[in-house]
Amino acid sequence: MQCRRLLALGFIPKAGTLKQAYERVAAGGPALAEEEQQKSLVDIEMPDDAKTSSALNAIIPIFSLVIGVLICDNDLIHGIFLALAAQFILYVPRKLMSISEFFGYFFEGAKSMTSLAIVICFGFMLSSANQELGLFDLLISVTGTAVPGWVLPALAFVLVGFTTFATGGCWTMQIISIPIFIPVTLAAGVPVKLVIAAIMSAVTLGYSCCFYADSVFMTSAGSEVSNMRIIKTAMPYASAIAVITLCGYLAAGLLVT
Repeated sequence: MQCRRLLALGFIPKAGTLKQAYERVAAGGPALAEEEQQKSLVDIEMPDDAKTSSALNAIIPIFSLVIGVLICDNDLIHGIFLALAAQFILYVPRKLMSISEFFGYFFEGAKSMTSLAIVICFGFMLSSANQELGLFDLLISVTGTAVPGWVLPALAFVLVGFTTFATGGCWTMQIISIPIFIPVTLAAGVPVKLVIAAIMSAVTLGYSCCFYADSVFMTSAGSEVSNMRIIKTAMPYASAIAVITLCGYLAAGLLVT
């Protein structure tokens, strides 16, 4: 988040495809390049006769979604149905939509999300398969005990970041990796907090660089830019920050051991 703010304020130079996009727009070109268009997984056509209405028509369904999720033990499906009910009550009786229009938009939205849901489903299948095969356990057992203690924070950063990128899992990688690394860390005499910090930052790095992570697909759906274009734009910044972070963990390991 801080990196984005510094980038927006001009403290961090624009690079790669982001620089090309700014140069294209500055020259009077379109915001989306020709090859970028028509590639979003979610294709929802906005109606030409859209009506201006109160912001509460969007805010109330969002609050209904959150309340429904909290009441129903974090069940997103119940929250979605409550939000849809709130939209129906807000739109149909006030004649913002007819009943046929409401359900027409409902099915159109569900249809447009089908391709996204399929890809995310395959992403979760790949993540589960890698976990069942013991990919992360194998990496730790091979390398974790063969390095000096001061390298452990940097090693955790590299291994967890790589595995998160390969599996597309975010929360699961934290749950799996922390119990595996803690015994090795304690045996090597390295502060546990330092290794946990390395794991958390590695998960963030790997997840944000994974082209089939659900957050990347949702960003693609909202921006109408392909998931690969998003990753290509972020990679120069992610790579630079990863190198700086890795050097920091190496230095920290030397200082505390």
